[in-house]
Amino acid sequence: MKEYISLFLEKTKIPQYLSKLLLEQYDKISAHEDQVKELSEFETRFWNCHSVQEIFQLEKSIKSFADKYQYEFEIVQALCYVMWSEKTRGMYQERQISEEVFWNSMSDLRSQLLDQESSYGRVGLSSAGWFWRFLRLDRIKLGRFEYEIDGCHFSRLKQWRGVPLPEGDSVMLHIPSGESMTEEKRIDSYKQAYDYFQGFRMENGWLPLYIETWMLYPQIVELFSAGSNLLDFAHEFVILESKEYDTYGELWRVFGGNRDYSKPDELPQNTSLQRRFVEYIKKGGKIGDGVGMLIFDGEKVITKNSTKDE
Repeated sequence: MKEYISLFLEKTKIPQYLSKLLLEQYDKISAHEDQVKELSEFETRFWNCHSVQEIFQLEKSIKSFADKYQYEFEIVQALCYVMWSEKTRGMYQERQISEEVFWNSMSDLRSQLLDQESSYGRVGLSSAGWFWRFLRLDRIKLGRFEYEIDGCHFSRLKQWRGVPLPEGDSVMLHIPSGESMTEEKRIDSYKQAYDYFQGFRMENGWLPLYIETWMLYPQIVELFSAGSNLLDFAHEFVILESKEYDTYGELWRVFGGNRDYSKPDELPQNTSLQRRFVEYIKKGGKIGDGVGMLIFDGEKVITKNSTKDE
């Protein structure tokens, strides 16, 4: 198992200081048969979880385990998911999904670890409410973006340019942090999704992708620089609906960490986007999210610079 853990940490590019903590934690637990047995029981429970609520109950048990042996809960939980991913690797092989896609998907753990440390100053994985679905193949990373099948709780169009849109479950797109979104990377990801989700194409072969993100909130889109990757990305989607937030909490994605948005002048202003948001907040601007639909024909984005009324 330690050999696999080391491989995981290398392939997913977990920072060296985090890798060291995880390997040291594995050595400490491995030295005690009773602790190894308890982790094994947690793994059995994990593969029998069917909801995020059950995952949160499992987290409580992992925390109790960590507290009992005076370990750091977040490190123990991160280690558990690294270890359990070995079974996921076998599931990828059974479905003939490439090793590249497997490691790309597992690299979401790196994003989770770095985001948590940046936002809360805690090292490790405090919540697996997002990452657990990667181990179950319910979520997959294809190039730059992550995808999953979802029932879609929002209103959708019946057709696009005269072609009926599929009803029922659809493909949702997610944006992991830490990477640029150049057009080349975006198109590469859409092409991979087009091949992977063949069963969700329209009758003419187009693939609709859906997203719900702060990046598509109409007032926020106006803050993106002309010619920027963010604006280009936003313009690939038809905005279906939007909603306003009561707080600025989602702006941790722009400013990082826990910030006091009642004091905008004290927020970081190292980038042009941060400076625009500071001015926006000072003027009382609100944030929210937008639901968007992108249609890809296998080569290009059909919905670019379009509206839902077309």
